[in-house]
Amino acid sequence: MKKAICVITLVLMAAGAANAAVITWTTGTIAGSNDVVNTGTTVEAFNGKGGTPSTSTIVNGVTFADTGTLLDNSYSGDVWTPAMTDAGYDSLLSSVDYQSNGTGDLSLYTFTGLTIGQDYLFQYWYADSNWQAPNPDRYITISLGADTQSGDNQISGLEFATATFTADATSIEVVTSATHNGVRMTAMQLRAVPEPATLGLLAAFGGGILFVRRFLQI
Repeated sequence: MKKAICVITLVLMAAGAANAAVITWTTGTIAGSNDVVNTGTTVEAFNGKGGTPSTSTIVNGVTFADTGTLLDNSYSGDVWTPAMTDAGYDSLLSSVDYQSNGTGDLSLYTFTGLTIGQDYLFQYWYADSNWQAPNPDRYITISLGADTQSGDNQISGLEFATATFTADATSIEVVTSATHNGVRMTAMQLRAVPEPATLGLLAAFGGGILFVRRFLQI
């Protein structure tokens, strides 16, 4: 019986290990509407249009609401030159929210209502191709919370960043910094996504239970 309890404990410990609070980052060059992940469910999604009245933009099935007030200013016009085949993505990339100056850490936004143990995916766009060309050393760095940030979380005005993590709290803060002349934000979204390891954990748990039943029958 003690051996059976040990087996169950090890299986549950393996399941709990999946909830490590590490933020894993990747970056990519803005290419098309498939940049926008639509897996799972939207927690919140924002664009940087800052318009009045508020203007939402839909890309790849995801609705990006107008933030309006996240940063000091919003600029629309000759921000992004490369034409996208998707009109919604073109619209999303046509504006940018920006902080007029400063290079230090800026608390941009805090997502609330997260479920502890749930997997999430976060994306952040900085589209400013016309400014990036004469300023190749301008980058935005994004961090989520105070957890360990793993991978590449620095983007230029031609890129977007994607982060995945398992929530260990009910809220998480988006902190940004710029190499010069203030933070920029074109759009961002947070999604609750299925855990890739879920089926594997269930299989392991089921296998553990089967092993226990056979062990008890011996």
